[in-house]
Order: sequence, then C-alpha cells, then structure tokens
Amino acid sequence: MIVANRICGLILLILALVSLWEGMKTWDGMGGTGFMPVIVGIIFALLGLGILSVKQYAKDRQPIRWPSKIGWQRLVLVFSALVAYPLAVPWLGYPVASALFLTGLCRVMGNIGWRGGMIFGLVSSGSTYIIFKIWLHMPLPAGILGI
Repeated sequence: MIVANRICGLILLILALVSLWEGMKTWDGMGGTGFMPVIVGIIFALLGLGILSVKQYAKDRQPIRWPSKIGWQRLVLVFSALVAYPLAVPWLGYPVASALFLTGLCRVMGNIGWRGGMIFGLVSSGSTYIIFKIWLHMPLPAGILGI
C-alpha cells in the first residue's frame, strides 16, 4: 500500500497542477469561469500532499486482493451504468435519469435495498434539480417528460 499511496498522491498532485493551470488561464474573477478549476486544484493538491505526508508503517502493508466473481460483476454493472447515464440523460431528462442512475448505484455498490436506493435517488436528484434548475436557473436536459 505504500507504493500505491505514493502513486495516488502523485496523480492527485499532477491533476491539481493541470486544474490550477487551466483555471488560471480562464480566470476572470471570483465565481467566474476559472473559479471551479482553481478550487478543485487546491483540493486535489491538499489531498495529494496529505496522502504523501502520512507516514506509512511496514505493518500497513497488505497484499492487494483481486475482486471475487461478484466483485467483477459489480464492476461491470457500475461501468455500464456510467456509460448508459450520459446517453440516457438527453432522452429521459436529468431528474429521471439521475434518479434511476443513483438508485441503481446504491443497489449495486452499497448493498442497499431497492426502497432505500430509490429514496436516496429521488431525494438526491430532486435536490440537485431544485438547486441547479430552479435556484440557479441552469439549463438541464428536459427529456421526454419535459421536466
């Protein structure tokens, strides 16, 4: 895990530099175009430095286990959902596609029942819809329902 942590820390630092570079190229003030990439770059830099600065002990070394058959099946389902979601959003609309996507992810990854996953999916999708569409007036794909 020591090598994996170092690699992860370095990847985060590289992503932080790229994000900061792009953010500064498009910077036009607080809240402008480059604001979010700069914030993401700062967060990635802090996380990367944090991972690199944590002292690792030999007892922390454990062999990395490959996923079982069920683990591979879950991985394929999650990857399939990540491919299907952006394809479904223009057709189904943001709220419906997001609710279905989050419900499915909760079910596959979190071992949560359909009811709990559906509650989470509906609440998450609804709250982000309210924040971005209603409060911030952001254009979101309406889909076949026109929502």
